[in-house]
Parts: sequence; C-alpha cells; structure tokens
Amino acid sequence: MKGFHLTISSAENIFYQGEARFCKIQTQIGQLGIEKGHEPLMAILNFNSTIVYRTIKNEEKSILAESGLFDFRNNICTLTISTQEVNKLN
Repeated sequence: MKGFHLTISSAENIFYQGEARFCKIQTQIGQLGIEKGHEPLMAILNFNSTIVYRTIKNEEKSILAESGLFDFRNNICTLTISTQEVNKLN
C-alpha cells in the first residue's frame, strides 16, 4: 500500500472510501496533516472546517464538515462528520 486507508462518512453518506496519500484537517488544537505511518491520534474537528485529502492518484479533493471526529491508527484514517445540505429556494 502506497498510502493509507481513508474513510470520510456521515450517518447518511460515505463521501470517500479508499487509499489516500494525505489528509489535512482543522482541529481544536490546530491544523494537522496526516500521511502514511503517522502516530495514532484522535481529534475533534473544528466547526465548519474543510477536510482536504489527496487520493492515491494525486487528485486533491475537499469537503466541508459542520462538525466531526477524526481517528488514525494502523494506517487507517476514519473521519465521521456531520454536514448540512443547503437547498436554494428560487
């Protein structure tokens, strides 16, 4: 495995599940960048923070999280987030 396994999900959706090279999160203790082999870590995401990740194909993607939890151990990264869908009314 060139990267680590990343899952970003909410109660309703799985936004990404697969191998990733990098993940950047904003937590209550600051901004963190995660790569393969990182020390085990759990954190609470900041409210309305952006999660940025790079897939194994070097595609950079991002998702806005209203709130969430982060867990990394044994090269498995799990982000359980809450998002709010905004519907535009015309």
